Amino acid sequence: MRRARKWWIVGLILAVAALSAVYGPGVWRHWKLLQAQELCLKAELPRERPVAELNPRSGQSLGGAVPGEYGNDPK
Repeated sequence: MRRARKWWIVGLILAVAALSAVYGPGVWRHWKLLQAQELCLKAELPRERPVAELNPRSGQSLGGAVPGEYGNDPK
């Protein structure tokens, strides 16, 4: 009985090690992706700059005033 229990534990440890080797890197990449997503969701956008300007004339003047900060959406 002890021998069977010992081999069962060894088999379980080997199975966990094999699954970790196969699935571990993918799980780690997914974990890092979730951490990056959490940082993006917690980030605050600058309040002094508009995110989108629906009026084309205002958008042109804004883009002309600070050309390096704003871009035009190619629609």
